[in-house]
Amino acid sequence: MFQALGENGFYIHAVFNIVAIVIVYCFYPETSCRTLEEIDLLFASKTPFVWETEKKFQELKLQHSELVHGGPHLAKAVHSGIEEVETLPKENKM
Repeated sequence: MFQALGENGFYIHAVFNIVAIVIVYCFYPETSCRTLEEIDLLFASKTPFVWETEKKFQELKLQHSELVHGGPHLAKAVHSGIEEVETLPKENKM
């Protein structure tokens, strides 16, 4: 079957790759360097398009800034340290 396609197999593969790039660019928002709260707000939009999702995210980010930047309870949790570390003895398996 693939031998019958010849070089047309390359063109078919190229078309599928181009379509995949367009789909990823249009429908998958960027989530790197964002907190879980920001990602939750990002996906709160009902639209599948990235540019509309980002616009809605900016609106929700302004409305719910305490979720994005963290409140006083989040600041305490971040700055709390480890008080004690317990080391357990290794078990001998024989």
